[in-house]
Amino acid sequence: PLVSRHGAAVVAISNDETGISEDPDVRFEVARRIVERAEDHGIPRRDVVVMNAAAGLVVSGRASDWKEGAAQAAAAIDNGQAAAKLEAFASLSQSLA
Repeated sequence: PLVSRHGAAVVAISNDETGISEDPDVRFEVARRIVERAEDHGIPRRDVVVMNAAAGLVVSGRASDWKEGAAQAAAAIDNGQAAAKLEAFASLSQSLA
């Protein structure tokens, strides 16, 4: 696909034919399918995750641009901060369910 041929970023929104679900399990399933489809087209899972995290960092003002956001996201993955945040969020979500 065009994205992998030109090394473009993939930024995804977890919505499907019905829109963006309020159910986090549905959003997670949609996100999983997005990542799987990207992998099917030769786009590494890490690239999809880093660029989507970079988008969030830029939009939230925690990074000044895509390059900085991608660097922060990659560092958080590499040093374990991202996994720790994901576990904390999952625990909180389960406790509120």
